[in-house]
Parts: sequence; C-alpha cells; structure tokens
Amino acid sequence: MGEGVVKDASKNIKIISALVGEFTNLIKPNKILHLQLSVFRNLSDGVFCVNDARHADSCKDASEISIKTKYDLVLGDLPLNLSRGTYEKDGIKIEFQSNWIELLKGLERLSLKGIGLFILEPRAFGSKQGEKFETILNNFGFYVQGVLNAPPGILKPHTSITPVILIIGCEKREHLFAAELLNVEQARLVAENFLYKKSSSTLEEGIELKHGVFTGFHKLRVLQQIDRLETQYKNFEAHKLEDIAVKIVAVRSGERHEATGNSVYIPTIGTKPVIDSLNDAKLKQHNYIKVVLKGEVDAGYVAAFFRSNLGKLVLSSLYAQTFIPKINKKDLGSALVALPSEQEQIQISSTVKKLKELEEHLGEFESELALNPTSSKMILGQLDSMLCSIGELSAADEIRELARQGESKTTEFKETLSIDVKKQTKEKYIEESALKTIAAFLNSEGGDLLIGVSDDGRICGVGAEVDKLHKKTETTSKSILRICKKIKSAKSFIRLLTLN
Repeated sequence: MGEGVVKDASKNIKIISALVGEFTNLIKPNKILHLQLSVFRNLSDGVFCVNDARHADSCKDASEISIKTKYDLVLGDLPLNLSRGTYEKDGIKIEFQSNWIELLKGLERLSLKGIGLFILEPRAFGSKQGEKFETILNNFGFYVQGVLNAPPGILKPHTSITPVILIIGCEKREHLFAAELLNVEQARLVAENFLYKKSSSTLEEGIELKHGVFTGFHKLRVLQQIDRLETQYKNFEAHKLEDIAVKIVAVRSGERHEATGNSVYIPTIGTKPVIDSLNDAKLKQHNYIKVVLKGEVDAGYVAAFFRSNLGKLVLSSLYAQTFIPKINKKDLGSALVALPSEQEQIQISSTVKKLKELEEHLGEFESELALNPTSSKMILGQLDSMLCSIGELSAADEIRELARQGESKTTEFKETLSIDVKKQTKEKYIEESALKTIAAFLNSEGGDLLIGVSDDGRICGVGAEVDKLHKKTETTSKSILRICKKIKSAKSFIRLLTLN
C-alpha cells in the first residue's frame, strides 16, 4: 500500500476519532462499552483520546458483559460480513447477519438515555432484510436515530468499502438524521447538531429524512441532485424507471435480447454506456437489461440521460459500494429519470443523434485532412465557431452541475454579491461574506463560489442585482466585469483574512 494511501487513511481515521470524542464530551458517559469484533479499530480511538480508560470496557463479545451492566455509550467496530448468525432473546429466535446480531447484543447493554455508534455496511438497514431487522430492534425498544457516511479509506487495507456509522438509542425520533463526515471540525459540528437536534439543508451539517427511505448515501446524493434539477427546470419531473416502462427484461447467460422499438439497454456491469440500439452493444447481450418504454417516453432521450453525469450517478447508486458490483433487474426499476416534456425529449434525442453523426464525419475528415488542405482552410472558421459555442455550453453546464450537487466543503452559494435579499438594500457585510469565503478557499484546498445561486441550488443569476446597482445603459458583460474588479480590488482585505 502506497505512502499516500496510508497518510489519507490515517487522516480520515482522525475524523472518526473527533466525532466519537465530541459525542463523549457532550454526553459525558459514566460507562463506555467498546465492542472490538473486527480487525478495524476506528471508534475506540476517539474515546481513549479524551477519557480515562478506567471508564471504558472493551470486549470481543458482548455476551462477556453482564446484561445488568448498563453503558451510556456503546461503540461497535463490527465486521462487514454476510455470514448468518442466530440469537435467542425473550423466547424469540432471531436469525440474521452475524454483525447485526452482535449489534443487538451490544444494544442490550445500553442505558435508557444512552447512545450506540456502530460501523455498518454502506446500505445499513436499507434493504428488505434490513427493514425486518429494524422492526425487531423497534420491538425491543431500540431505534435508529441517525446515519453518518464515514470518510473514504478508513477500512484500508482490509477493504476499500466506505461504511456508515449508525446511531441507535432508546428514544424514537420523528426523523432520521443523516450527514457526511468530511473533516475534523465538521465532524464535531455533526455530533453537536445530532445531539441538540439541529438540522440544515446540507449533508455537511446534517439533514432530516423520513424513516425507511435511506438506502445509502450515493442514492441520497442522486435524490438531492434531482430535487435541485426540478428547481432549475420546472417541467422536469423525477420518475421511477419502472413507472415509465412497459416491461423490464433480463436474459440468461449466453442468451440474446429480442430487438424492439423504443427501448434502452442498460449494462449491468462495468462502465459501458446505455444504448438505444443493440447494434451499439459493446458487451455480450446477457450483460444488458432491456427496458421497453411507454409511448410518451423517448428512448433516445432516456439513453442520453443515463449517459449524462447525473444519469451515471443514478445508475452507480444501484451498485456502488456493495459486495457484488452488479445492477439487478429489481433495483433497476427504482432508478430515477429526470423527464422533460415529450417535445423536449425528442428535441434532445435528435440533437444527440446529430452530434453522433458530426463525430463520425469529423473522424472521416481528420483521416483525409493532410490530403485536402483547401477543404481544411475553408472549414477552419466553422470549426472555430463551433468550438466557441461548445465552450460556452460546457461552462454553463459546469455551473448547473455544481448547483445541482449542492453546497459542500469546496462549493458555496451566494444569492447576491451585495444585496440583502430580504431588505433589498446594498449591504457591506454581504460583500464581506463572499470575500471571507474566497479567503477560506485560499486557506484550504480551494473551491468554487457561485454568486447568483440560492442556498437550495436555484440559479437566479445576477441580473436583478445588475439592474438595481448599475447603470441601466451598461451591458450585462460590463456589469459583471465591474463585479469581478470589485473582488480583485479587495485583494488586501482577502490577504488579511488569510493571515488571521
């Protein structure tokens, strides 16, 4: 394993330690139980950093600890395995994954006001079996209160899977708290927000979800992006693939699909693109699932959607971070598609086909370029014009994608540069807020500040601000240039912030 990988893993484990340490500081537990059932030792480090070890018990089997002994904080470094285990509690025989059984044993040692933190596989209880097990937990008085996405690489070199940390207690909360762990200070904030029941609109600080909807952070990010897509394009709606399909067909190994009209073929393995014609298949046909679409849905558009960054994210959410990276027919039906009007679908599909034709013609032209200098000179101006248009399109698409992904450690939104949106007045502190963000990015790993985008990812632009603050005779480009100069002229202020 490379030195860089070891360094990153060590850095990310410190994030877990900071989280557990903050839980410990805020809960102030009288007794702590650490279940060391795997080769991982991520949760215990945070405890022993801030606590007297005499208050913490560690064991490899919760059965070693008397069920009468109660702990205010139970930590479970559990294995990620699919082996079955059995356990009998109150006359009920329970047969589930062995790590879930150990989780239940640990919870039996939890005090009424205690908190349990457990390392679990990425989907946690977000499966049919998981739902059944969570019901059993509820029947015994234990409730899933939160789920945190661990930093990547914390289980290396044993596995590259990124686990979640499940928070369970005896109190039934109205919502499930969900957050991603990104850095040490932010992890402490997440612990505080969970315990004080604070939520926000971002996974960075923690959001509230309905119970039963969580099936993994990858899919959660997809849902958030589609929500933001709807705010940008009011006529786009999110549909499950099974709701816009006539049928979804899988074939056995060695078999071939029957070619049908208005269908897309989605690869179940690898990273090959979604296609709408079997003539374009790059894999054996049994590695595709055929989706026959309803008449009002255009196959060319759906294939193009699944080849987009958002569409790829949708598909990868169906198998990412699972033990067998393969999409199955049942899960594919739940894939979300952002669907515009039928007319817009046809327009997009037609554009994609023309781009494909253009790509083929450019390939032919390139192969003959050296032998046709006259043609080359004639078409050069047209190519420059096309490249200019494509460059503008790419920049706009990049901004839209950043807005869809939402705010993060490296992306921040400001609806205006100078105007208080509630008072509709120019305020100096609004400008300074943007400059502080720039300074923060300069002090860290860099980032993107989008001015003209609201907190929920809605692109509102700077047009209203330009009209209000600048001369009406001034062109928009000149007004934007004026805003850029304003940021540039504040260099000394930004430099001062970076030094503080």
